[in-house]
Amino acid sequence: MRDTGKDAAIMRRITFLGEVGPNTIDLDIAHRFTFATATSYTRTAGGTSTTVDITVGDGLALLSAVHKLTGSATTYNNIITGNPQFSKGALENAEKLFVEETYDNLGVKMFMKADTILTTDDPNTINQVRELLHATANVDSNNANTFNVYSNAYTHVISHRIATTAAGAPDTTKRKYRFLIASKSSTMYLAMLNEPYLKTPADGNN
Repeated sequence: MRDTGKDAAIMRRITFLGEVGPNTIDLDIAHRFTFATATSYTRTAGGTSTTVDITVGDGLALLSAVHKLTGSATTYNNIITGNPQFSKGALENAEKLFVEETYDNLGVKMFMKADTILTTDDPNTINQVRELLHATANVDSNNANTFNVYSNAYTHVISHRIATTAAGAPDTTKRKYRFLIASKSSTMYLAMLNEPYLKTPADGNN
């Protein structure tokens, strides 16, 4: 490409290459939710397959009906049976899990308040969440003077990469995924041990 004067094309490829690292990190974070019912997933990059372990502290998947406690035989559930699509009723079922399935490690009931609804970028799901949060009345009522209990109750976060395959391609089977999160009680964090970097091609380092 240097011999044929394609300098602009070289710069485009270098620029695109600089985006690969951050995009891969973003995809891996989203896949913690994409594969939340699994303990691992396999991705292929550059012809190499890598198995990513995504178990949580008790050795189970992020979403499980039998999460373990360290000081009690009691288990807890953080996944709604049947995985219903988003609706007022489905949201209330998720809220009920926060009320009835939140314990300390001795099996004693604890309080935890959800404050975030995380969804994919599915337009139908996004609109349903927005309608519920911003309606001027109870969405299940014909009475316009009924108070909407969800007004200002949640922050809606949209992820554009949850509904994807392990390779990052669109996956329509996951388009309705949504999660109820207590962000202030979360212990999830991202540790960057080595930020992505790119060495500009030059004589001697190709």
